[in-house]
Amino acid sequence: MDKFRHFCLSVDEHQILWLGLDACREGHNRLDTEILDELITILESLQQAGHQGLIFHSRKAGKFTSGYDLELLRQSALAAQRPGLLQQGQQACQMLANLPFPTLALIEGNCLGAGLELALAMDYRLAASTGLYLGFPEPHLGYHPCLGGTERWMAQHTPMAALPLLQGRKMLPEQALQAGLLDACLPSGQLQAKAIELILHPPAPAKTSLGQYLMNLPLLRPLAARQLARRLKPVFDPAHYPGPSRQLALWQKHAGNPQRLAAMEAQSAADLLKTRTAANLIRLYLNTSRLLARSHRLPRPETPVHIIGDTRLALELALQSAQHGLPVSIQARRDLKTGLAIRAAERLGLPRDHHRVTSLLAGIRLDNAGNALSHAGLVLEASEDSPERRREKLVLLEQRAHRDAILACVLQELSLEWLSLEMRTPERLVGLHFFNPSPRQPLVEIILPPGQVPEGHHHPCCSFTARIGAIPLLLRDTPAHLVHRLTLTYILQGISFLQQGMPLKAIDQAGRAFGMPSGPLEMADSMGLDECRRLAEVMERAYRIRIPVLLYDLLRQGRLGEKSGRGFYRYRRGTRLRPDPEQAQWQGDEKSLQEKLMNEMLEEASICLEEGICHEAELLDIGAVFGAGFPAFLGGPLQYRQQRNGQLNNRQTS
Repeated sequence: MDKFRHFCLSVDEHQILWLGLDACREGHNRLDTEILDELITILESLQQAGHQGLIFHSRKAGKFTSGYDLELLRQSALAAQRPGLLQQGQQACQMLANLPFPTLALIEGNCLGAGLELALAMDYRLAASTGLYLGFPEPHLGYHPCLGGTERWMAQHTPMAALPLLQGRKMLPEQALQAGLLDACLPSGQLQAKAIELILHPPAPAKTSLGQYLMNLPLLRPLAARQLARRLKPVFDPAHYPGPSRQLALWQKHAGNPQRLAAMEAQSAADLLKTRTAANLIRLYLNTSRLLARSHRLPRPETPVHIIGDTRLALELALQSAQHGLPVSIQARRDLKTGLAIRAAERLGLPRDHHRVTSLLAGIRLDNAGNALSHAGLVLEASEDSPERRREKLVLLEQRAHRDAILACVLQELSLEWLSLEMRTPERLVGLHFFNPSPRQPLVEIILPPGQVPEGHHHPCCSFTARIGAIPLLLRDTPAHLVHRLTLTYILQGISFLQQGMPLKAIDQAGRAFGMPSGPLEMADSMGLDECRRLAEVMERAYRIRIPVLLYDLLRQGRLGEKSGRGFYRYRRGTRLRPDPEQAQWQGDEKSLQEKLMNEMLEEASICLEEGICHEAELLDIGAVFGAGFPAFLGGPLQYRQQRNGQLNNRQTS
């Protein structure tokens, strides 16, 4: 029992074996060759054991396992070993599934990737109700899961039930419970007793439904595969993210032969891991993880967060703070209504659960008089008052807030220097720029006071931002900041092409084909043409850019975009109609158009780095991907430009 470096084994009075994972070299349980070797050795010794059951858990508080060590997977020197590492994982999962007694995964901490595959190989799964996510990040990293978890789930349920797994969705425990991935999610203190109960008194196996039986038959697998592929394509275009479509094709072809399927999946995942797409996505993932880890290491605010404002954003930020365990108060002129909170919770990706939202609201103190200002550690002004009123309010907040409190203001393209002009200590004021405080677009720009350089990510606001589940990006205070500067460059380039006579459909199709979430003209309509003009004029004054005359012409016609029913496209009740017939079909080279459309954005990203708006290329790429929608599979504008220039140099040399 003492010979293992990464596992601790013990048998309780019920003859249940507790198998605890504790990677000895680091703070996380990342799976590697040595850990999997030990696990396989342990499982081999248990094939004939007479235990009542096995409970697999983590000995690291709040950390289960996030799967493979991605540093190993990205190192090109280990390319030949990748199939072996993946096959080790397959062997461990299969041995867990074959144990002659009940098995249970007791999950406290994130359960992702190969960690979830291990859990799915067991009979039962229990998870703590807070503080963790479950899911497969592999589709977002350029490859696909290959240890059999998805296929086991499809066999036990219907193939369509595996859609959240194929989509790489990161689920909260409540969402995983609703999807059937968990048998229960409970407060941490109740997990062990429930785990023992499940092992000693297992429930009767669920009966196979007719639909479940039929959809797993060889004759109907192609139908299920087509339905899944149709649902997957809007999330993962096979041209850019081939992992899910490859996995689905292998399941359709080899699901009746588990050994063949396992071998083909391991080889397919290994091949995908060698691609530039996977290298870019893993690099981006690791850089983002390091950024969040640095932010989490900062001193966490022990004093409450005080939020000021009646806005939707203020309520969402209060809910996020309460959800992540921060003491929070909100200063608003109206009461917090459950209906509004439920809608805000839905935008944040939380389940539509009246009881859950009510409990979150109970943790938010309504403080209309602002009594909490004197002891709040972070005071966040998130109102929609006029700029002049907000500037006056910040002076009053400075006087009433605790002298050590951080004063933060949600910026709406306002100058931080202008806002703090009448403050006695302007260096206390920080700007926060939220684009959409939901898991889909989690970036927050943190604008530092004039004179402060965005280096090191040592600002306490980084800790607050990471704590509420967002990605913090420290920036120097400049007009339009970073994300809007990149986004507007892309939009204005598209408008310029349209002004020059390029067909509208061709321009937007080129942007989408490049990998952007929408074309530049679609993006302009969504943002609002009046908002585009306002931001463009900010950039015109600061950077002397040219604003296409066409933008002003459309605004004079009252065409504001989606909100007015007419912009570059026509809309009816929020739905875009087909574009007007065009005079001529465009017969040009789409690849060339893509490059011309994106060149200005790539150049602008390089200028932002040179100007010191963001001090690291890796961080700027994170901002461009998670804020401006630059394709993640290309690694970010600076990474893409470097790789493209390298390819051009290689061609010229050859």
